[in-house]
Amino acid sequence: MLDDVMIPRPGTAVALLVAGFVATACDAGQAPQTSPSVSSMPEIVDVIRDLEYARPEVAGSGVSLRLDLYRPVVERVVPLVVFVHGGGWIEGSRDRCPGQAFAARGYAVACIDYRLGDAAGCPEGSVFPAQQAMGYGLDPERIGVMGDSSGGHLAALLGTSGDVAELAGSENPGPSDAVQAVVDWFGPVDIREGPVVFEDDPCVVDLAALDRAYGGEATPYFYWTRAWGLFLGGSLADPDVLARATAATPLTYVDAGDPPFLVIHGESDGLVPIRQSELLAGALESAGVAVTFVRLPGAGHAYGPPGRAGEVLPDFLEPTLDFLDHRLRTP
Repeated sequence: MLDDVMIPRPGTAVALLVAGFVATACDAGQAPQTSPSVSSMPEIVDVIRDLEYARPEVAGSGVSLRLDLYRPVVERVVPLVVFVHGGGWIEGSRDRCPGQAFAARGYAVACIDYRLGDAAGCPEGSVFPAQQAMGYGLDPERIGVMGDSSGGHLAALLGTSGDVAELAGSENPGPSDAVQAVVDWFGPVDIREGPVVFEDDPCVVDLAALDRAYGGEATPYFYWTRAWGLFLGGSLADPDVLARATAATPLTYVDAGDPPFLVIHGESDGLVPIRQSELLAGALESAGVAVTFVRLPGAGHAYGPPGRAGEVLPDFLEPTLDFLDHRLRTP
């Protein structure tokens, strides 16, 4: 089932249901109706900003999680794609989401913020599996999830763990957290398979000290190691942390019931090894899941042009639109 591809470089009212991340429904509870692919037809886009979808507790205080909803102005029901931003699980926001690019091609896009770790420590409520509360409430009819880097990891984890109750979270219980398509742009998969530069606990040792000891950005995978440690809540030499690493990898939950995947990764990515995507694609293929793996020669750790937030390079945009058209628009 693995399609391994190498690519050369070169408004209708919608009731928004949110829990974990987001779901949509049609007026009067009608089931979504599909429409022919219109990915080649530019659309006028409406944007509804700052919609609160959850208020979880982090370090004893409620945190407002918000999303921006992009939607083409058309008189038909459209599929929804939830976009999860990257940033090493500790930074980033929905502000750089490519919602416009996909909404202009016929998709509603929910650009979400989610619980981030703290670069100065690991406060209660921010360590994995807090981020996985995104799963609840997603409409089981026509929902895709996608993300880049650490957001790609969370998208893949949601896609493979749809039936795992302990990762679903407690916000808005009830609806299924299953999705119908997953797009992972260069997401990390499993720290147990990746390079580890140091064994210090980044929740305790600050960045300046780690930088002095291990060379910071001059050392390959320094930030990779630190980000995983902050995400998992401790030193990667700690058996308890590695137990969380097992629970945090999408590989743990892969089975034949998973939705179709598109995985895109640059061969010159210096932050997340392409080996991570190879592991995910291989596991999905072995389980009999439909997966397309796109390798981009010469591409690094980015899906858009430098300094142009929200734009998507054709090498990422076109394969993703083809995949979403096939998986979310086909009856």
